[in-house]
Amino acid sequence: LYVGRNSTTGIQNLTLNPKKCILVGTSAVNTYGTHFYWSTDPFYGTIYMPNAYVSLWNNVVIYGAVSAKNFIAPNSGAIVHYDTSLRTAGALGTFIDAPYLISEWRELTDPTEKVTLP
Repeated sequence: LYVGRNSTTGIQNLTLNPKKCILVGTSAVNTYGTHFYWSTDPFYGTIYMPNAYVSLWNNVVIYGAVSAKNFIAPNSGAIVHYDTSLRTAGALGTFIDAPYLISEWRELTDPTEKVTLP
């Protein structure tokens, strides 16, 4: 996956409905720097690459979901508006199985803060 290059060249889902656009990748390359979504145009859709390392760069805005083995947004301008209705395979209207789903997301802003897991 390599979309854009710090440009407005992206994927335009004219419906603005994230359920209408899904990028599915079967790549098993789980190495940093191999799969990028790098467009300044907002993306309305889902990126589903469960075995890959996906990077969002430079002011990327996603309305939908990203599912990857590793996912990074190293630049502070990247924003993901996570659509909770895309958590299940049935919601996507496809054959895709989604055994690993985000149930809770919490960003730690204080470096001294610690997370306690059950």
